Amino acid sequence: MKQCSSCKQVLSIKNFCRNQRRCKECHNLYMRKWRKLNKPILNNINKLKDLARHKLGVYLRRGKIIKDENCFQCGSDINIEAHHHDYTKALEVLWLCRRCHTELHRKWNITLEEVVENNVIKL
Repeated sequence: MKQCSSCKQVLSIKNFCRNQRRCKECHNLYMRKWRKLNKPILNNINKLKDLARHKLGVYLRRGKIIKDENCFQCGSDINIEAHHHDYTKALEVLWLCRRCHTELHRKWNITLEEVVENNVIKL
């Protein structure tokens, strides 16, 4: 049993989203209000990114693409995520751990071909 921070009702854990202090009903109400006030500006680039991520997710769920178990850069098997170099090629991804993916975005603003040519990422 857990108490909702909004409505103060004591409810079963099933009525809460994971790691949320509000019950599902209060959380949904909060998010509806938040989305109206903070409507994201979806320009063409953001739409393309969303489409690429969605398409990759569908192919992963259907088993048409297999997620690598290890990071392409360091070989770690923890927190592996997809890196899209070109969002117009939704299924061409590089599988990196969170640390290497963040480092790639932070340090390098170069194309995938340049990454490979300059040995930024080992082959």
